[in-house]
Amino acid sequence: MPAGSAKNILIVAGESSGDMHGASLVRAVHDINPEIDFWGLGGEKMREAGVNIPFDSTRLAVVGISEVFTHLWQIVQAQRLLRKAMRDKRPDLVILIDYPDFNLLLAAKARGLGIPVMYYISPQVWAWRSGRVKKIKRLVNRMVVILPFEVEFYRRHQMEVDFVGHPLLDVVKPALDDEYFYKHFEIDRSRPVVGLFPGSRLQEVNRLMPSIIDAAGRLEEKIPGIQFVLPLAPTIDRRCVEDFIHPTGLNIKVIEDGVYDTMKAARAVIAASGTVTLEAAIMGVPMIIVYKVSRLSYLVGKIMVRVSHIGLVNLVAGRRIVPELVQEEVNGRRIAEEVHKIIADEKYSRTMKNELEGVKNRLGGPGASARTAEIVCQMVMESEVQTG
Repeated sequence: MPAGSAKNILIVAGESSGDMHGASLVRAVHDINPEIDFWGLGGEKMREAGVNIPFDSTRLAVVGISEVFTHLWQIVQAQRLLRKAMRDKRPDLVILIDYPDFNLLLAAKARGLGIPVMYYISPQVWAWRSGRVKKIKRLVNRMVVILPFEVEFYRRHQMEVDFVGHPLLDVVKPALDDEYFYKHFEIDRSRPVVGLFPGSRLQEVNRLMPSIIDAAGRLEEKIPGIQFVLPLAPTIDRRCVEDFIHPTGLNIKVIEDGVYDTMKAARAVIAASGTVTLEAAIMGVPMIIVYKVSRLSYLVGKIMVRVSHIGLVNLVAGRRIVPELVQEEVNGRRIAEEVHKIIADEKYSRTMKNELEGVKNRLGGPGASARTAEIVCQMVMESEVQTG
């Protein structure tokens, strides 16, 4: 870039949670230096934060190993576009957010071009394919992590690492007035509410919804007056979930806002394994974690995964504090049993809430995006000195 021109940063987030955290980071950087230009791969939230998005991440959102093949052409297209743009625009910094198989290819390209790389939100190398840490160490200048146990992992491998706390602590809060929420969505506050969170990827929803619907029907029989609310992920079309609901006649309210308001109102939530489980922990709502992928993905995962828990909540806690249902266990009977136990057993529910408060405390304090933004600006300045 010509001397004196504005700095530009390539930022890459391949999934909806990364899109949310990327947007918060961009806003925090602009609070420090509004002249920095961001561009890259992301979704609607990053676009709203001012990022120029030449390739939308919703076209790449997949879960599981076998599912990647159905999106292979889009993945190749995105790589080609970003690599060419990296050569042409010569960003001052590359920020990679999770999404490791895609992002490490970009890291290698950046390394070859002499562009510094910051990895924000670590890939789960501590869980599986831990050998990738050698590649990360070779390609990444600085790791910025959001889970406390990740610091020790990277320090063991002599990498520069910063724990900034979890960015969810800044965003997880109800957005609506209680009275408005109950009235607008026609929810009776005197009857128990169960929140349904079947995932942000189409494959997740298609795999989990049949069992969740079955569980809802069983719970209606066990707990008269129970209510179900499903806050729709922005990456999922409403018709996708309604096609599962309508044939059953169940009264499941599908809403497009109010994720944290739903959690606040809920006695329990059924959550796809992922970021939403930490959101529920921060809100202090008891949960059931469900996880189901293709048989091939699961068999490969069983061989390669080195952690004893699927859910982030249990990983942060260091033990199983909320139930996890995996593969064949993801069925209506088992889900209904676990939800019924939370609603019917006050002592069990209260114990789980106390454990979730401990998880929230381990995630650090608010301000993760602001702390990360300071690191970003520092790395841009260092890049300027090195190339000046």
